[in-house]
Amino acid sequence: MRYLISQSVHAPGRTEALEAATDALMAALADLEEADPRVNDVDLGGNYLTGHADVRMLIDADNEGEAALYAFTTLRTAIHATGGLTPGWENATVQLVVTREDVTEDLYADA
Repeated sequence: MRYLISQSVHAPGRTEALEAATDALMAALADLEEADPRVNDVDLGGNYLTGHADVRMLIDADNEGEAALYAFTTLRTAIHATGGLTPGWENATVQLVVTREDVTEDLYADA
């Protein structure tokens, strides 16, 4: 099954760091997507003024929990590849949304 994973991170007061890291992070995510057939259609966006970043990707997995963990790990791996550190990652303000791709396709079928 394929799942759409959306990870939203809020890093208030880190506007400059978020903006500086975006290009390198997208490049690292693209490298991971190319190397891993389970990771597809990676996208990164954000609002530097508010300190929000959103990462979306399609993950092939057996269930929602596996997909969420794989996406979380993929993002963390990309951050490390850019030289970024993730101490306290598990306590960060992160919103993770998991949706089956076929459900997502149905949402836009009538659009």
